[in-house]
Amino acid sequence: MAGNPNFGNLYSTSTDNYLPKLKDNYTSMSRLLDFLKKAGNIRTEDGGVEILENIEFAENGAYNRYEGAQAWNLENKKFATAASYARKKIAVTMVVTGSEIMANSGKSRKIDLIASKIKNGAKTLQNGLAHDVYSDGTDALQIGGLQYLVSDTPNTGVVGGIDASQADNAFWRNVSDTVVISGTDVANLPAKFQEMIVKTTRNNDAPKAVFTDNAMYLAYFGQLQAQQRFIDTTTGDAGFKDLAIAGVPIIFDQGIEAEPMQGGAVANHAYFLNTDYLYLRPHVNRNPAKKDRVNSINQDLYSEAWLWAGNMTTSGRAFQGVLIGTNGD
Repeated sequence: MAGNPNFGNLYSTSTDNYLPKLKDNYTSMSRLLDFLKKAGNIRTEDGGVEILENIEFAENGAYNRYEGAQAWNLENKKFATAASYARKKIAVTMVVTGSEIMANSGKSRKIDLIASKIKNGAKTLQNGLAHDVYSDGTDALQIGGLQYLVSDTPNTGVVGGIDASQADNAFWRNVSDTVVISGTDVANLPAKFQEMIVKTTRNNDAPKAVFTDNAMYLAYFGQLQAQQRFIDTTTGDAGFKDLAIAGVPIIFDQGIEAEPMQGGAVANHAYFLNTDYLYLRPHVNRNPAKKDRVNSINQDLYSEAWLWAGNMTTSGRAFQGVLIGTNGD
């Protein structure tokens, strides 16, 4: 290969040193992933053909009221099942050409080139996952994000191997509703948010956060007026202030709208998420991991890659909700 033959070893050492930082921080580009991380819901898995989530969907049917020697009901009713999710794989490659090596042959310039390649690769992985966690699962190679797990049409489709269209699987349907976010009827938006909180709450099981795009967030924000004092400062670093409803933070996960800097939040959507039942499940050996340097046999370049594998899962769709914004008059 042209240029400095030691450059590849220097690159490999630098990526090895950077990997622990990437493992620690690859969630930071997505407020949803950051929230899951802080909730302890990024759970590694260590093998198997698929990723499984155990589900209790009914009582066992053996609750008995009795008098004297009355016989008890010993029905052995099915009360549990499992959702299964395919493991998806991601690779972010960092390529160095012979021309770049020769142009950066000085020590300080080599270090600058390596740093820029590594940081760019890290941002690529972070940004990619920030968008994937909102995906609809139609791309067979992409992880199933919120549009898949918390569907606009919860009575249709197979999620985690369970067909939500079947009557016996009604427990496997999230809550879905629509609301006007522009025009005169937008005044109903706060009431709809309250209704969604109620519909996704059972005893102590309640949404932990609401994630929105910019449009939904601003529409809700605009209706609060004097009530804008209701904020939450626990979900962001450095005291970032979010709106809150019934103590539940409302978080916009889009921000800057210019590609590729924007988040992946779905346009005109608000997701009411109980993160006790929502996880990111990376494989323990790809969380992420580094693939060793590969030299091309027919090109003046070599490459290294960071690898990630896993999926986004839920063990309780009924505890999740989505509110879809529409245009009014």
